[in-house]
Amino acid sequence: MFLPHKASVAEPLHRLLDKQKPWVWGPREAHAFKEVKSLITSDAVLIQFNKNLPLVLAADVSPFSIGAVLSHRLPNGLEAPIAFFSRTLSPTEWNYSQIDKEGLAAVASVKKFHEFLYGHQFELITDHKPLLGLLARNQQTPQILSPHMTRWTLFLAAYSYTLVHCAGKHISHADALSRCPLPTLVVDPAPTHFVFQIADLPFPVTAVDITTHSAKDKVISQVLDWVGRGWPKNVEM
Repeated sequence: MFLPHKASVAEPLHRLLDKQKPWVWGPREAHAFKEVKSLITSDAVLIQFNKNLPLVLAADVSPFSIGAVLSHRLPNGLEAPIAFFSRTLSPTEWNYSQIDKEGLAAVASVKKFHEFLYGHQFELITDHKPLLGLLARNQQTPQILSPHMTRWTLFLAAYSYTLVHCAGKHISHADALSRCPLPTLVVDPAPTHFVFQIADLPFPVTAVDITTHSAKDKVISQVLDWVGRGWPKNVEM
């Protein structure tokens, strides 16, 4: 669990653990306890990923940057964040149309959290309603799309998601991240992908082995003979 500024906020409480000093509980310690309690119960606390809880990815974009929040929907209906993401748009991306910027925010966020999302059903939340007609999985892809949107549609087809429209005021966390850009473009380091050369791995059984042993099998060899010469009216094995 990550608590922002927890070390400085809880410093008066840590002093109480010093065995060389008397244990004194005063207003300063009481205030620190209250602040730590507020941190623990706040919406900003990051929780561990749990494959059994529903996933929600909210993405938003401003004229300068992208912001996203990956969350779990808890049994009580509230959302608890797993991770945050933001990055500055490149000069080329600044010139995208608004709908392409919104699509970029969704796709960049999915790429960022690929390890959490791939193979899991999740909600992808946007405040740009026109995206529902372009990137929703249950919609036929329009024939006239920008090259960006066409590529993004193909990319998202590999994921199991439901695209949901939500008013911007309800995804203020993603909106806030998109409005606090860094002064320069920060490019995330490319993730490490382990590629196995499957063709070079030894196989326990080859196609030749299957052919050879199939020919020796009494039942399979009889079926192959019937396939070539014709099936009898009565079959006895």
